[in-house]
Amino acid sequence: MFRFRVALSIAALALVIGCDGREAWPAEPGFDREGSDPKAIELADAVMARQGGYARWKQARYLAWTYYGAYHIWDKKLGLYRQEKDGRVVLMSVLKPQGKVFVGGERVQEPSQVTDILSTSYTIWRFASDFLVLPFRLKDPGVTLRHGGTGLTMTRDTADILEMIYKGTGPTGNGRNQLWVSRKDHLVTQWAFYADPTAAQPAFVRDWINYRNFNGLLLATQRNSDHDTLSVSHIAVLDTLPRELFFSALPLDKRDIGQWATRKK
Repeated sequence: MFRFRVALSIAALALVIGCDGREAWPAEPGFDREGSDPKAIELADAVMARQGGYARWKQARYLAWTYYGAYHIWDKKLGLYRQEKDGRVVLMSVLKPQGKVFVGGERVQEPSQVTDILSTSYTIWRFASDFLVLPFRLKDPGVTLRHGGTGLTMTRDTADILEMIYKGTGPTGNGRNQLWVSRKDHLVTQWAFYADPTAAQPAFVRDWINYRNFNGLLLATQRNSDHDTLSVSHIAVLDTLPRELFFSALPLDKRDIGQWATRKK
């Protein structure tokens, strides 16, 4: 039994430390390492390694998915972003944010209307991308990690609770996430979001289940709560896409994203 536990410890350590001794998932500039618990950082590294690892996350440049009826395509490298819903197409940079808005193929020209739509679209992108890839943002700028002990999920599974506290960089500026991490496989199985980091009760609690492999990244497709069901659908993880996609004003057929990926840039 002792040898088995030692082997498990060595395997877990190998997940988060590279062969050359360097950190396998480097923190982004602005990550609060000094304020974070070492145990929480170790747990976060294990989660991110389990879901595909740093090299694969960096290589996977484009993400596409549907969330609450809106279809999203995001270029992680350049910050280009495309959002479609109900005949409206938003083409923007999430680094500015600046961009263009089209309805029925016609460009919206009124400056204040465009500004309002871009601002709202940025917030939607921030939430929507968290719904897809929050576990890969555990060492992002403005994040402090704390270990919150253990707890039971809605399915009565014992898990480690990872506290992810934002300082000015979350979907609502400051905020807090609680992620329940399975002790069986280091996968996130439940998520609670607090718009106010000091709030006693979360805005919502949702499970994080039905994982599938998308081009080397493990992503969960269900976000159900105790009163509704929510799927993240039309997920695609792509290494290439032509840039023209981020300038096309016409809605896309979600089934064609794989064909776009094979076109020349």
